[in-house]
Amino acid sequence: MAANQQEEHEVQEDFRYQKSRDSVGDVRTALLTVAVLMATATYQAVLSPPGGLWQDDRTTYPPHVAGVSILGTKSRPSFIMFIFGNTIRFYFSMCTIELLTHGFPLKIELNFAIFALGLSYPVSVYTITPSNYQTPGFIFLMVAIPFLLTPVSWLWRDPKFHQKLEI
Repeated sequence: MAANQQEEHEVQEDFRYQKSRDSVGDVRTALLTVAVLMATATYQAVLSPPGGLWQDDRTTYPPHVAGVSILGTKSRPSFIMFIFGNTIRFYFSMCTIELLTHGFPLKIELNFAIFALGLSYPVSVYTITPSNYQTPGFIFLMVAIPFLLTPVSWLWRDPKFHQKLEI
């Protein structure tokens, strides 16, 4: 058992970031790749949510509208947890992309693309959300989350903030 734990520890050390071994450019490239894959996966999850989308309109039980999430129609708590978690992942990956591409050429064009993608995400969420969930509070959360997450992530990276927490 001890040999197995030692082997596991060695594998973890091989993959851990080491300043003396890993170049900043390689780390940035790896993080940017992961962030882009996460943004892609989370955006795709909204376009094709768990359970899929209704393909037709129906007024009889259970009533539904084409293009609306089946999960949202059948399980409100599950749908809200999925959307909330997915939205956090999406916007944190977008913040990471923004942070890692600071100083890149064509930065203005990239910022416009990120902004447009950030605007289309809540529209996609709104489109697949059953109409009885489309309350002002739900819409506010979809719009507020990205604006709240960005300063929270900046604050969390600030060493002064961590010093204040330790006091």
